[in-house]
Amino acid sequence: MSEYISSRIFRISGFNPTHRQLILRSDPGTVADGATRIEIYFGNVSYMALQPLLQGVAVRHASVDEQTNLGEWYGIASGEREFIYLVSEASPTSFVVSGQPSWRQAERSVDDPSLFDFNQPWPPTDGMEWGAID
Repeated sequence: MSEYISSRIFRISGFNPTHRQLILRSDPGTVADGATRIEIYFGNVSYMALQPLLQGVAVRHASVDEQTNLGEWYGIASGEREFIYLVSEASPTSFVVSGQPSWRQAERSVDDPSLFDFNQPWPPTDGMEWGAID
């Protein structure tokens, strides 16, 4: 998948600085959301410019021009610019410099463990949808 788009509200759910892992999460909030939780995972994070709450996301790999502009503006080394992923087109621009992001969606309550709890079996067997952003 080249882009993951959702109009739901996402928040920074967790950041593990030791493992450089970031998770954005949208819990079910309205009847239209169903009972699904959506989580977006970024591994090997070296830089992030994010608002703590995002009204919608459009996660995609930055274009070459966007890589150049953001790299120059934020002082990101030229060797890391190819790993810039835009998270939102809204102003201010939200982005993460990381490995390839992935997403998971499943019916979960607010108190259930993360969909990226790596102690769970893989592939999941409980109706979870998942993918990666190219």
